[in-house]
Amino acid sequence: MGGHTAWPPAVLVLALATGCGLLPQGTDQTPPRVAILGLANQTTVSGVLPVTVSAVDDVGLQAVELLYDQALVASLALPPFAFTLNTTRIPHGVSINLWARATDGVGNTAQSVPLALSVHNPSSVALRLVSAFSFPAGVERVSSPEPYPLPDPQALAPPSSVTPPTSPAPPSTSLRGGTGDIFYQVQWTALNGAAAYRVYRAEHPTGPFSAVGSAVPSGQTVFEETSGTFQVGVPACYAVTGFIAGQETAFSNGDCATPLAAHQNLSPPSGAEEVGLTPTLAWARHPSALGYVYQVFDGAECSGAPMITNPYDGTGKLVLTALTQVALGSSEAPALPHPGNYAWRSVAVSFVQGVADGLSFAPCYTLGTGD
Repeated sequence: MGGHTAWPPAVLVLALATGCGLLPQGTDQTPPRVAILGLANQTTVSGVLPVTVSAVDDVGLQAVELLYDQALVASLALPPFAFTLNTTRIPHGVSINLWARATDGVGNTAQSVPLALSVHNPSSVALRLVSAFSFPAGVERVSSPEPYPLPDPQALAPPSSVTPPTSPAPPSTSLRGGTGDIFYQVQWTALNGAAAYRVYRAEHPTGPFSAVGSAVPSGQTVFEETSGTFQVGVPACYAVTGFIAGQETAFSNGDCATPLAAHQNLSPPSGAEEVGLTPTLAWARHPSALGYVYQVFDGAECSGAPMITNPYDGTGKLVLTALTQVALGSSEAPALPHPGNYAWRSVAVSFVQGVADGLSFAPCYTLGTGD
């Protein structure tokens, strides 16, 4: 009756801390335990994948979530923690990290060991490329460019005997980021039997993706999108599905592109006269470009005039150079065909894995050759 209970030291410390207000009553500092069951690391997955998660906590669980990369698949509050991962809504051919997160009643969290999975849904649309086009404020963009194969960027380095010019000051022209100043073009290969297509966009290569625009008719394999939310230096990622017999296919492979900052012509200045038939066209060096395209129009405007050199028209001549100038009438390029008024502009091009990724169009400059 009059004896004393011998408490373990750890219990005495916790009791004293609680009694002194150092820890709130009932504080739980032990995180849950969580794991993904029955699925091995480095597995190839397809279709709709069932995923079972084991999660326990000494007090009680508030939520168990299944995620891949940064995308939330679903959240459950009560067991059994049985999820489904629809891999057809993830681009074909990508690798993802699948993981689970458990949260207990006081906010302690724990994450499972991530599993590296490869998504394989081959019966889908084949995405060819995604490119981002940038235009300065007030500059009318070109009409829908047709696809044109651009060279591998490794071939764009200037010859060793050529000393690149000193980089000029950054151009004063800036991109507003408003609708029409940046647009994306998505191209894919026609899918046999598809009645229509659907285009999806995400901020990250693996998603989550959301549908954009309306369904694309079966005879069309190019999609363009503008948005006031697009920003220079911030990539957007796309995937495409097809509709066959009323059923939507799995996602295509995915692709991303990053809009470039503004680009600027240098000389001849816009409105220059008496430049002759062999002017040297020069433009600013762009910090993100591996090459440049120049366009010359037979007329005083970039819009509506026949283009002498056009990188998006298979019948025109493509000139892509790592230098920041081109001398017309030299071995690099032909002279202007006749006296008159012309318009020209340069385009800075960035590449990812040999494919044109971002294209930034300089304002259109006019020049006159004289009689």
